[in-house]
Amino acid sequence: MYNKLKVVKLLYKNKIIKINMVLLIIPLILLFSCKGIKKEDNNTNLRINDIELLNTDYEIISNLENKKENYDGVFYIKYEIIIKNPEIIIKINDLINPVIYLNINNKKYLAKGLWILSSAIPQNCDYFFNLDINYKISLYNNIIKLYEYNN
Repeated sequence: MYNKLKVVKLLYKNKIIKINMVLLIIPLILLFSCKGIKKEDNNTNLRINDIELLNTDYEIISNLENKKENYDGVFYIKYEIIIKNPEIIIKINDLINPVIYLNINNKKYLAKGLWILSSAIPQNCDYFFNLDINYKISLYNNIIKLYEYNN
């Protein structure tokens, strides 16, 4: 009887250990899945899902810097840019969770996406833009709105 009880206890402990290992491994797999690992392009320092907009690829259609003082929210629209290059529009429509590098007034800026269902504003960037439910840039009439924190 004692041996059977001991065997049952060992089996029970092994199941708990296996369950704990599975619960540990699943988050690690999710963490290092497609979105967790930076995939580098061999030709540039950009990740595969990143894009660098040249001055010829876009045009600033509104600079809303002067409206900053009139807005009490956490962030506001700083720029609205229209993408003029058709090849860039096609590329933007294919990118998932991209980072945009752009040059405004001879100064380099970094913009990250804010997923529509997220409440966390992206960190370590100059501007951010909206991403749809599929983590793609929300383009309306080829316009991207760049938001800035209202400090």
